[in-house]
Order: sequence, then C-alpha cells, then structure tokens
Amino acid sequence: MPISRRSMLAASGAAFAAVNSGGIAKAQKKNLRDKELLKVGIVGCGPYSHCVSYGKVMLGMDGKRKFQTTMQATHVWGDDYSKNYAGKLWESGAAQKSLAARSAEYIAKGSDAVQVADYREMIGKIDAAMIMDFDRAAELAEPFLAEGMPVFVNRPYAPTMNDGRKILADAAKTGAAVFTGSLTPWVFEARKTAAAVDRDKLFAFHADGLTASFSRYVPHALEYIYYIVGPGVRRVRLSGWDGSAGLDPSHLPPILIELEYGPRGGADYPLRGTLLMREHCENDWWFRGYHMGGDVVEGVVPAHNDIPAHVGDDHWRIPFLLKMADIFRANESPETPDDILHKLATLLAAHKSAMNGGEWVDIDDVENHSLPTVITGHWTERV
Repeated sequence: MPISRRSMLAASGAAFAAVNSGGIAKAQKKNLRDKELLKVGIVGCGPYSHCVSYGKVMLGMDGKRKFQTTMQATHVWGDDYSKNYAGKLWESGAAQKSLAARSAEYIAKGSDAVQVADYREMIGKIDAAMIMDFDRAAELAEPFLAEGMPVFVNRPYAPTMNDGRKILADAAKTGAAVFTGSLTPWVFEARKTAAAVDRDKLFAFHADGLTASFSRYVPHALEYIYYIVGPGVRRVRLSGWDGSAGLDPSHLPPILIELEYGPRGGADYPLRGTLLMREHCENDWWFRGYHMGGDVVEGVVPAHNDIPAHVGDDHWRIPFLLKMADIFRANESPETPDDILHKLATLLAAHKSAMNGGEWVDIDDVENHSLPTVITGHWTERV
C-alpha cells in the first residue's frame, strides 16, 4: 500500500466518513454550470499571496488586458498584516514594500472590485472564492465551503496537516470543490513533458526551479514535479538552508531537495529524484527524466522574466485561470483529498528536513510540523 494512503491520511478518511454519515448536510454545493457570469471573491492579500499577480490579469489593472471570460473578480478582502510584522524582514523595508504592492486597497483602487471590511461580507454576493493567505487558509475557506461554494486555495495549501484536513472536511459537508496548487502544471511545456514521461518506467529524474522564499516558491516546483512524476513520495531531504529558526526569509540560498518514491515498474529499488532551486537560472523550470531502457525525456518551461509581460500572462496565468473557471463552474475537485494531503506532507517534510540538519524525513512524520511564516503571531520562536 503506498505511503500516501497510510497513517498520514487515516485522520482525513475518518473525518470524511463522519461527515458523510451525519445525514443530510445543511447546505448543498452550488450548481454553477448555467450561470452566465461567475462572481469571484479574492480573500487574503498577505505576504505569500498572488492576489495582485492574478488580480491584475482578472481585473485589467496596471494597463493589462482584462480577463474577458465568464469568471470575474468582483470583491476583495485583505488583513492589515503590517501590525503583525517585526524583526529584520520588517526593519529592512522589504515587507512594507511587498505588502503595499499586493494589498486589498491597491486592488480596489486600481480596479472595479469592491473591497469589504470582513471577508464574510462576500457571502451572498459571490459564487466562488480564491483563498490567498495560507496562514489562515482553513479559517478563511470555512464560510464559503459551508455555503457550497467552490474555493481555490493558493499554494502553499495550508501550514499544517490538521489545517489541510479541515479544509477538505469542510468541503465534504456540502460537496463543494477544493482546487489548490500552482500555475506551473498548466503551462503548455509542462503538459508536453508530462505526456512524454512513462511513469511506470521512470527510475530517476532531476529538475531545476526558481526560488525566493520557501513557502512561496518551493510549492511551485513541487507541483511541477508532482504533475509530471505523480504521487508516491516516501521521504524527503533538503540541503543548503538551515530553516532560519522558524522564519521564512525573503531570499533563500540555493537549495537541493531529494525525493525518494516507492519502486516502479517492477523494480526492486526506489525511484529517486532531485530538485535544485536557486534565485537565478536559465529557465524557470526544467525537467529531465530517465527511463529504464535508456530513454531520456527533457522539458523546459521558459523564464517569464525574459518575455514581454502580456506574453507572460498569456503563457502562464491565463491557462491557469481558465482551468480555475472550469473547476468553479463544474464545482468538482480536480484532485482527491489523498493527493492534496500527499503534496502538503511532501512540502512539510522538506521544511522539517531543513530544520533538522538535512536529515531524511518520512512524509508520515510531519503531523506536528508547521510551515514557516513572516507573521510574528505565528512564529514558534523569537527571532
């Protein structure tokens, strides 16, 4: 039995069973297939959020072409994160600049989106929600899932396994869809690479990715790998960074993540892969897979910093937003709860390894671990 179905997921299975055995849910999932326009709320504009990155395209901000589809962002909410900052990151001015450029106020002033004082005010005014702040993802998603609305949860999906399970358990109460992840799997080149890889014959791989902070960028690369290679990670090791005492710095040094999977294709040895992440690389994402028998598959996703902004939007963000619109309209989750939690456990194991001297960490051994944050109220240590 693969590790992704072992004790790591036992609690989630029990939670979903308890939900589904309790009779008729108070609310049912929204039927959005025939709606002419889907109204979407952007919820959370914190330091890890891509609310402005996506918002500029969806709302036509800063000279961008408006995302003309049947899905439109109509409401926005963001906490005042400035009151929660301290330490070197805040004193350097990096946090202030970053927050000002992705605040709810910035979006509302530069678009026709309505800013609300409380995210719960969006209930009854929107059809779906984009949950953009991972530190509070379980809390922020709950009222929308309770109404049967589909939600997109930005990566990283949640800070802990318990938070990740809560989101899925809340969704199970109404049957609402949960969509999470990165835009990297939806880029054309990534899909082409995935189609060329025979997962059953793969015995090793290497990938390159772009890094800055751990929680904002490492999930991008792990999503890229997961889409190509699939599930089955058993343990993880990270070298090159010591975990920074619970804090997620603005810029990481180059890091190497090693991934070990179960055997494939009848082999008696595990599939192993490496992921090198650094601030500057020739391409944003690169993958080379080695098949038993000698075949090699290589794929490259071009760096979006080297192409005009509007081309980057067409290439990166719009395919992702179109997929999001399809998922919202169907209100069906594109992944199983097991797959979502497996990816979260892999990310948690990588960070736990960094904080434990680069030791191997089983993905079943992350129940008491939490992702790093720059919000002081969530720090586990004084910096």
